[in-house]
Amino acid sequence: MPTYPDLNELQTDRNLPDYFWTAETKMLCLREALRNSLENAYAHHIQRLMVIGNFTLLNGISPKQVNDWYLSVYADALGLDVCVRQSGNQNARGTLSKKGDPEVRRLLHNAAMAASRSATWKPFYQACIARGFSCTQALVALARKIARVAFSLMKTGTQYQPGGLCSWRSSPPTFPKPTFGAHQYLPW
Repeated sequence: MPTYPDLNELQTDRNLPDYFWTAETKMLCLREALRNSLENAYAHHIQRLMVIGNFTLLNGISPKQVNDWYLSVYADALGLDVCVRQSGNQNARGTLSKKGDPEVRRLLHNAAMAASRSATWKPFYQACIARGFSCTQALVALARKIARVAFSLMKTGTQYQPGGLCSWRSSPPTFPKPTFGAHQYLPW
């Protein structure tokens, strides 16, 4: 019996189109969803599920290839995303999904521990603590932030400039609700 990642109940076998790596397609909605995903390693759930997911489903793209693309494009595939456990009316404490590479998670956690003491990143860490995050939750938030900044630096080919990409005010970071159609969905 195949394991869950290998299931293909609809027997779809088309290859993932090359434009999933370049976002060069004439389909505007798909192009914007792909562009946003490739540039930011993030996309709103509407773009992920309703645009990209439905496109791949309707076109019979291999689920294994789609899954591999999602895991290679999105920052939350690092396994640093929180899974909330819910049962009926009770909400239990969330845990990390840990779906990504454990070595990358370990390195990001170590980087976050060191960064939480640096002048550049400490305000972000302290702002998370001020919002009521536990130390571990604040470190995970900082690790995700470091991953996004590293991805951005790699993507743009620029060098890190302290105080530029990650400088924080004395107030805690806010997490605005993204609006559909905006070009930037990153909440930080």
